[in-house]
Amino acid sequence: MAVKGQGSSETGANYTRALELCRQTVDTPLLFEALSGLWIFHLVRAEYPEAAGLAQQLLASATERKHDSHLIFANFAIGNTAFWCGQLEAASEHLERAIAGCQPGESQVFVDDPAVYSRGHLCWAQHYRGYPDQAQATASDCVSVARQLSHPRTRAAATIFAGYLHLFRREPDAAVEHSRMLTLLASEHGLSHYAPFAEILAGWTLVQQGEPRERGIESIKKGIAAWRSLDSALALPWFLGELAEALRSIGRCDKALDVLCDALRQTERSGEDQVAPELHRIVGMIALTQGRCVEAEESFRQAIEIARTQSARMWELRATMSLARLLAKQGRRDEASVMLAEIYGWFTEGFDTADLKDAKALLDELAT
Repeated sequence: MAVKGQGSSETGANYTRALELCRQTVDTPLLFEALSGLWIFHLVRAEYPEAAGLAQQLLASATERKHDSHLIFANFAIGNTAFWCGQLEAASEHLERAIAGCQPGESQVFVDDPAVYSRGHLCWAQHYRGYPDQAQATASDCVSVARQLSHPRTRAAATIFAGYLHLFRREPDAAVEHSRMLTLLASEHGLSHYAPFAEILAGWTLVQQGEPRERGIESIKKGIAAWRSLDSALALPWFLGELAEALRSIGRCDKALDVLCDALRQTERSGEDQVAPELHRIVGMIALTQGRCVEAEESFRQAIEIARTQSARMWELRATMSLARLLAKQGRRDEASVMLAEIYGWFTEGFDTADLKDAKALLDELAT
C-alpha cells in the first residue's frame, strides 16, 4: 500500500487472496484484517458500493465477535465511506463513535489507525457541515495524536487532513507548510501514495498566493497524473475541481469547463458526491464569465440544492454568495439579501474564516 498505492492491482490481488485463505480457515481473526484491506482498496479506487458492502461486513464481524477494536475500525470504515458519498451527517455519527472508543495505536487493524484517520475525516465533514471552529480543533487533535505514534504513514495522513482543511478555509500560507512537511515525509519514507497530495496542495497554494499561477496549475496537473498512476480514483472529482478553479482564475474558461465535465463524469460514475456542490458552483462561475447568466443561475441553484441535501452548509454559503452577486447585478438585491441572510444567520461559529467574512461584507454591501 505505502509503496505501490492503496488502489494498486497488487494491493487488490493480495487482499483478495488473503480473504480467500481466511475463508478456508475456521474462525480466524485475520478475516477482519483481510476485509479491512480489501475495503480500503475499493474505497481508494472510488468503488463505493463495494466499499460500503465491505464496511457493513466489517461491522457484522466486529459485532458478532464482540471485538472492541474491530468495532471501532468498522465504524471508521462506514463513516469514511459515507463521507466520500456526501452523506455527511451519517459520516460524522460513525466517525464520532470510532473516536469515542479508541486510543491512539490501540487498534489491532494495521491498515489505518482509526484514532487518527477518524479525526481527519471528521474535521473535513465538520467544515463542510458549517462548523469550521470545531473542524480546526479536530484537525489539531488529529495531528497531535499522530505525533504520538512513530509511524510515518500515519503522520503523513494527519498532515494531509490538516493541510487540506486550510485549503477549504482558503488559508494558503498555512497550507504551504503542510505541503512541505508532506513532501518531506513522502520523500524520506518512500510514500508514493502521499506525494500527489503534496503536489496538488503545493499547486493550490501557488495559485492562491498570486505566484505565477501557471506554475501552480502545472503542479496540480502533475499531482493528479501521479494520483491516477497509482490506480486511485478517490477524491479525483475534488482534485479536478481545484484544477478547474485554477484555470478559471487565469481566464482559461474553456479548458476549465472541459476539466469540470471530466470531474462531473467521475462523480456520476462513482457516486462520490462530497464535492458536487462546489463543482456545480464553479460551472456557474465559468458560465457567468462567459456571459451565460441564465445557465449560471441554474448552476448556482443546483449547487445550493445539492448542498442542502447533504447538510453541507459551507458549500451552500459559497453557492449562495455566487448567486447573490449575480442577482444583485440584475437588480434583484432584495432577493439576494434575503437568501444570503438566511444561510449566514444559520452559522454560530467560524466568523473569522474567509467565506464568512466575504458573506458578511456582501450582506453589508447589499444593505446599502
